[in-house]
Amino acid sequence: LVELDLSYNSLDSSALAHLAGLPRLVTLNLAGNRVDRVFVECDDQSTNDGRSSTIESAGVPRSRAPAFPALERLDLSDQSPRMSALGDPAAACAGAFAPNLRVLNLADNDVGDLDPLRRLYESTRRLREIGASGNPVAARALKKGHSLLVIPGGEAEQMRTLVFGQLRGAGLPALLVTHDEADATAAGGPIIALG
Repeated sequence: LVELDLSYNSLDSSALAHLAGLPRLVTLNLAGNRVDRVFVECDDQSTNDGRSSTIESAGVPRSRAPAFPALERLDLSDQSPRMSALGDPAAACAGAFAPNLRVLNLADNDVGDLDPLRRLYESTRRLREIGASGNPVAARALKKGHSLLVIPGGEAEQMRTLVFGQLRGAGLPALLVTHDEADATAAGGPIIALG
C-alpha cells in the first residue's frame, strides 16, 4: 500500500497510530477528519502529563521502528473540530515519526504555534512544504517577517522561478518584502532598500 485516502471519515488521532506501521505508505490523506494533533508518540516513553499515548490508547503495540517510515506526504487539512496544536514534535525530530516527510498540509485548521514546525524542519531538513493557509501560525509568521521554511539555495532558485512565473502568468500585482537580495533581483521590478 503506497497511497491511502481516508479523507472525510470522522477518524481521530488514533488513526495515525493504527496506520503508523505501514512500511511503504508514501501518501496519506486524512483531510476532513477529527485528528487533533500531528505528532503521536512512537517510543516507550509515556506522555508528560501521565496520560497514555495515542498509540497506547488505540491498543496498538509500541515499536522501536519509526512510525510511517516511507511517508512523504501527509494531508491533515480541514479537521473538525479544527486542529489547534501539533503535539510534541520530539519523536519526529528524533526520526521516530515520518522521517521522510516532505509535504505536510495543515490548511484550514487553527494551528497557532510555529515552533514545532521549525523544530521538525531544522532536525530533518527533509520537510519542504507546509500548507498552513487559514491558520494563525501563517498570519503570525508573515506579520513577524518569518518564513515557515528556509529553502536551500538550489531549490530557492526553482521556487523563485515558479512563484514569479505564476504571478506574471496570472497578471497579478505583487509586493515582495524580503531580506534576500537574490529574491528582490529575481522579481524583476523596482527595488526599494530600507535602512
